[in-house]
Amino acid sequence: MAGGPVDAVLANAGVMMLLPERRVNAHGWEVQLTTNYLGHFALVHGLPAALRASENPHVVTVNSGAQRLHGFDFDNQQFERRPSDPMVAYAQTKTADVLLAVGTGLRWARDGIVANSCGSG
Repeated sequence: MAGGPVDAVLANAGVMMLLPERRVNAHGWEVQLTTNYLGHFALVHGLPAALRASENPHVVTVNSGAQRLHGFDFDNQQFERRPSDPMVAYAQTKTADVLLAVGTGLRWARDGIVANSCGSG
């Protein structure tokens, strides 16, 4: 990566229950899922070489405690086959962010990359 190593990634972009109905972006992805999780995933997974180049790399995903309200529906994460619920959609994205931290930490620990998820509640 030009410009040097990346010491830390703080995945904090998000929208919370702003959409009373299901909305998808131009690529067909549900907007809360795209903003709160897919962008974080793409960023983190686009930076492994830059993170490995750091002396003490960290990845942090920000949650809100909402992940305790609803798990991640791997079979219907975009509400295509069930009514959209703004709170469930939000909680599901926060669960996905926690899973991103866990998966990243497990997968890249041998490279010295530490991953955590933090939040209130």
